[in-house]
Amino acid sequence: MRLADADADRFFAVLRPLLAFVNEQRRIVPRPVPRADGCLVAQDAAPILDVLWADDSLRDVFIAENPAQLDAEALALARSWDRRRKGTFFVWKHYRKHTLFLADDQGFAVLGLYSTFAEMLPGPLPVLVDAVLLPFGDRIISDGLIHMKNMTFGPGIRENLRYRKRQLVANGAIRSSLLPSPKPVPNPRSARPRGRRP
Repeated sequence: MRLADADADRFFAVLRPLLAFVNEQRRIVPRPVPRADGCLVAQDAAPILDVLWADDSLRDVFIAENPAQLDAEALALARSWDRRRKGTFFVWKHYRKHTLFLADDQGFAVLGLYSTFAEMLPGPLPVLVDAVLLPFGDRIISDGLIHMKNMTFGPGIRENLRYRKRQLVANGAIRSSLLPSPKPVPNPRSARPRGRRP
C-alpha cells in the first residue's frame, strides 16, 4: 500500500528542489525548516504546495530552467503533475495493494509514500480528506500532505458511499493511474468481416 523506499526517494528528489524553487520565487516561508530526511516540516510545506498547485507556470519555469540539474526522467515526472487531481475525497477502505479514495465521479487506488495510509489514518473509515493526487508513472500517490476533516458519518452516509463505490466499480471508474490510457491496438483478425470466404 506504499511505494518502495527507492521510489519514494525518487519522488522527493523532484519535489524538494521544486518546493525550494517556488519558495525562492514567491518568498512564502522566510526560513523553512527541514526534517532530518531533508523534507520540509508540514507547516512549512503546506503553504508552498498551495502556491505550487495554484500556478502551473512555476513548475513550467522550474522544468525549463532545471536549477537542480535533474535528469530527463525526473523532469518528466514533474511534467506529469499537470494531470493531478486536487479535491476533497472520502477515504473508503485500505486494501492490500492500495487505499481507495472516492470522489463523486471516480475512485482512485492510491499508494502511500514512506508510510501506508493505514498508518497515517489509523482510525475508523470512512474519513473525509483534502488531498492532491499525483501520477507517479502508472501509479497514483499524494503530494505528501493529507488534511483530514474532523467529521463522523452515520449509517445513511456510509450506505450512500457503499452504493457509490459499487457503481464506480460497475462503471469501470476506479482508476489506478492518472495518466491517459494508451489506445488499444486493433486486432487485425477481429477487424475482418465475418462470413464465408468467396
